[in-house]
Amino acid sequence: MIYFPTKWIFPQKKLKTIRWTVSILLGSIVICYLLFTSPAYNHENASINQKGDIFELRFAGERIYMSHDPISALSRRTFTDTFILNLPRNKGVIRGNEIIKQDGYPLLGKIEIKKGKVMVNLFYDNFDDHIKDPLDYNGIYKLKTVYNTK
Repeated sequence: MIYFPTKWIFPQKKLKTIRWTVSILLGSIVICYLLFTSPAYNHENASINQKGDIFELRFAGERIYMSHDPISALSRRTFTDTFILNLPRNKGVIRGNEIIKQDGYPLLGKIEIKKGKVMVNLFYDNFDDHIKDPLDYNGIYKLKTVYNTK
């Protein structure tokens, strides 16, 4: 598909090698961009809501759709996803084993809350495969709001 535009740019017959080289190079760049980059990212703010004795830490981020057809995969559309962790307190260092989970793999690592920032470094203890899977929401966030709801 890229070969034909380069045929118009390099019309001489002697430049056929250049046309093929430029076509392969441009095609490779486009394919690498689509395969190795992602429009997914995390929002820079996190919030804590107090619900009784538990503190609900809420993150948000843009995630790419899991498409099963090539046209949707090339569209690179995203949706907003929210992730909530239930914590025993709203400041200091909180270890992964202290985080209240309803289901899934246990958490390893820690969350550190101080000076209006939240530093997340958590991993799922994937004991089935004997690996640690990093949480998609690892990173440093600004603590946007603190609510007290009972």
